[in-house]
Amino acid sequence: MHIITGTCILGLAPNGNPAGKATGFSGFSVSRKARAGRLERRDLAIDAFGGLLFGSCSEALVRLTTEEECAEEPSYVRLRALVDGSKELKLDEVSGNYYRPDAKLLNHTDGDNVLFSMTVALGDDCEFVIGEPTNRKPARLSERNGESRTIVMKSGDAVFFDGGSVAHQVKRMLPGTAPAWWEGAKVPNGSRCVIVFREKEESFYKTKIQRERNCAGKQQRKSCGAV
Repeated sequence: MHIITGTCILGLAPNGNPAGKATGFSGFSVSRKARAGRLERRDLAIDAFGGLLFGSCSEALVRLTTEEECAEEPSYVRLRALVDGSKELKLDEVSGNYYRPDAKLLNHTDGDNVLFSMTVALGDDCEFVIGEPTNRKPARLSERNGESRTIVMKSGDAVFFDGGSVAHQVKRMLPGTAPAWWEGAKVPNGSRCVIVFREKEESFYKTKIQRERNCAGKQQRKSCGAV
């Protein structure tokens, strides 16, 4: 936790005051891969910490599942590949958000191409809700929901979940619950800070959609007698 606190909060987000933000929170970047028009920036200590968290949690989840149970879920297929060594963990974005005491994060999924995410919390507690349907129109191909669960995330807690597919939200902050050291480390109006480690699988769903369209086209041509 001291690595995260010292490097991310004090070093990389000195001006992260969320006051006046319409969303109730301000964002900052820790590590990122190169994109069009911008250079790659990595923080090796943070990447190493993320790798440790991903590795430990992947191994734990794989022990709880069978290959048959996970065959149709891309995120779990990916976890198995990380654990058996057939794929290498390559963190994409490591970013953070500073929340005001009155902030919320609306229910959402992170996108069809994002697989598992590791979220590490610092500061005040919050009510973190997972599994409630987003009712997004049109629905994302990847969205998974069901019986919703509410977790009270405390400072130092880490949640490892399929953020790309599983709907999640910050229902409310619980001001005044941070550990004593937080007051001297946080930015002004910073009730809570969350650090998010993500790995992206850029082409999976695009490839899946194209494959299904191709199969549908072949079936249609076959039913019409086309060669």
